[in-house]
Amino acid sequence: MVEKRDYLMFKTLKELKSFLHRKINPVTENKIEYYVMERFLKNKILFTAEHASTDEIVVKNKIGKEEIIFIGDKNTDLLAKLAANYLRSAYIFPLFERTRADASRPPEDLGKGLRLFVKVFPKTGKGESKTSCLLIHKDKTYLPYLMEYHRLIDQLNPKALVSIHGMSSKRKFDVLFGFGDDYLSIGGEKEAFRFKDEFIYFIDKVFSQMGIRNNLEIAVSTWLFKGSKNYVLTKHIIDYNKKNKDKRIGMQVEFNWSGRVKDYQKDPVPTLTYQILVQALGDFIFKWLYEKKNC
Repeated sequence: MVEKRDYLMFKTLKELKSFLHRKINPVTENKIEYYVMERFLKNKILFTAEHASTDEIVVKNKIGKEEIIFIGDKNTDLLAKLAANYLRSAYIFPLFERTRADASRPPEDLGKGLRLFVKVFPKTGKGESKTSCLLIHKDKTYLPYLMEYHRLIDQLNPKALVSIHGMSSKRKFDVLFGFGDDYLSIGGEKEAFRFKDEFIYFIDKVFSQMGIRNNLEIAVSTWLFKGSKNYVLTKHIIDYNKKNKDKRIGMQVEFNWSGRVKDYQKDPVPTLTYQILVQALGDFIFKWLYEKKNC
């Protein structure tokens, strides 16, 4: 049986940002934003959003026409804040774009020519997008900020780490859980799929009690979004667990653009179902960590 929860819902971006501004007083330094709330020492659940900072890069194609590349995962910062606020736990994310430095890539790879496949759109908004390659993680002067980012995560010493990311609307799933190679950040394949199955059961009950039909598609990533290249997951969960007896859990969570942003031009607020979803995820992780009977 799932207890009835008072999940917060906001119809507009202005309403959501106004609420978060009242409830959160973040620390902003060294190009990093973070906030540790009063219950973090109890629940030890940390939300991150390594690609929260966004940018629009204008480039010219071979015939001189301007095109746009969108960088970053829109609204992942808001989802991280909303989930952390519900639990009154903690969140952290960098305030720089991944083109300069990607906090989910190894600091030692900074400036080594890492490339990212991206979509390039006509600046006019008319016509088909195409795929291109973009140089990221390239500015060596950002190394101190990367090191500070990971130092702060080490200092916070989370029991669970939720790395929030964004995926394209062309993906068929609303949410994909990534647990790294061999599902090591959750304790193996069996635990990964148990986590997913029990979370689906949990969210079904949540939506049922709220009178909302649950049409969300949730799965465990077995390839593209499994988090194998997520240095945050590797360093602070997988490598940590190899060296320490007190184990952590962690996950890369990909949220689909269709619910994460809804309508970029008019009102780029996550849909109500996605707002509930991210808060319920925090709720479920707390149960997973601390209750003998999960869910």
